[in-house]
Amino acid sequence: MIWYILLFAFVLVSMLIMERYKGTNLEKGMEILVLIVLILFSGTRYRLGGYDYDIYEDIFRNAPYLNQFTFQTTNLYGTEIGYLFINSFIKTLGFNFYGFTLIHSIFFYVMFYIALKRYKLNFGYILIIFLYKLFIFNTFVSLRQSIVLVLFFFSLKYIFEKKWFSYYAIIFPCCFIHSSALFLLPLYFIGKIKFTKKSLILYSLIFFLLFLLNIMGIYVFNPINLLQQLFANSSIMLEKVDQYFTDIVSVNILNVLECYGIIFLLILNFDEIYQNKEQKLFIHLFLLLIPIVTFFRSFEIMIRLRDYFAIFMAFVLSYIYKLYPEKDKQLFYLITILFCFAGYIRYIYNYDGGSLRDYQSYIIEKVNIREE
Repeated sequence: MIWYILLFAFVLVSMLIMERYKGTNLEKGMEILVLIVLILFSGTRYRLGGYDYDIYEDIFRNAPYLNQFTFQTTNLYGTEIGYLFINSFIKTLGFNFYGFTLIHSIFFYVMFYIALKRYKLNFGYILIIFLYKLFIFNTFVSLRQSIVLVLFFFSLKYIFEKKWFSYYAIIFPCCFIHSSALFLLPLYFIGKIKFTKKSLILYSLIFFLLFLLNIMGIYVFNPINLLQQLFANSSIMLEKVDQYFTDIVSVNILNVLECYGIIFLLILNFDEIYQNKEQKLFIHLFLLLIPIVTFFRSFEIMIRLRDYFAIFMAFVLSYIYKLYPEKDKQLFYLITILFCFAGYIRYIYNYDGGSLRDYQSYIIEKVNIREE
């Protein structure tokens, strides 16, 4: 666990330096340094990623070279054709799977940085919450969805600019990388939603009631029968329905409580925060977490969708943070840091039976990332 603790400490110190020297070259330099460290930490992990790591490695090894690739190419595990094409492309360049994970990490973090830096947010503060909510699963485990995740972040500017063609030019191809991107197609219209303080309270109460009914087993919504009929003629989609729409995995109650803690702060400061179109959009995206962690909390596919919106918790907290007087900001920071650190360590300790606890890098193992 020591390497994970050191990484968190490094990001924390970097955040404090960036905050202290905001607007200077030192802030920019620290941002780039943190980015490089995260790229290397995720991209050079040595055989870490749980059961999914072995699956993705198997997909890469079975991917054809580009001169043999066709759009009728099939692969193990029902892999989407777009993700398979990416594997074939990297493989044709002469890299092995270790090289692929590094290239994936570079793409993820660079796109993540570009997307976030468009907005006036504390980059270091966002990273602290990122380590807790998205870091392990999206840079160690889920190689397909994480590609879609950063492309979604990148495409949000086109919602602001009302450039529907540009948004869909990015999101539609993502459906061929990870099928969960289908749920992102209607989000172009999310800016048309309007909340008042009263409607936000009502929205929150309705889904909290559904959450209580869910955990008591009184009412559990499961669309699996409808979906099985809808995709009766597609064996691949039926396999995905059986895989993802189960009630075996549920959202942790802690995730529900932390979302509602943020909603409570949002309601208290609603008039000050719910102002410009940028803040409204990110608040709406955060609020999409509420039905996911309450009404749909028992379905794995919804747990996967949660990752698309988890980062917006950090955005909303950043807006709230700015409202506090200087003497209270340090306490706000401290509470966030301690909470995120506890969640970060808990996730690493528990994920896949603790298989990620002992971090290793293939730099130390001296693995060649080119095909032998």
